[in-house]
Amino acid sequence: MSYVYEGLTTVAVIAHYQGLAPIELTTLECPVRLSDAGAGRVRIELQQYLQGSKAANLLRMVLPDGTWCRGQ
Repeated sequence: MSYVYEGLTTVAVIAHYQGLAPIELTTLECPVRLSDAGAGRVRIELQQYLQGSKAANLLRMVLPDGTWCRGQ
């Protein structure tokens, strides 16, 4: 399978709820694979377990070129 991106990126695991301050834990240089999932979507394959809040409901990823994506 060809990937849109394969390599290291910055990934943030975030618990964000209305009326509460967000809880965010960022992992630098996390190995990932991104593949096209159609209609402006990507499939994210993480190569390691990410630490973060058990109530996390948001993932944000920033690629080395500054491109970013997020999902709930």
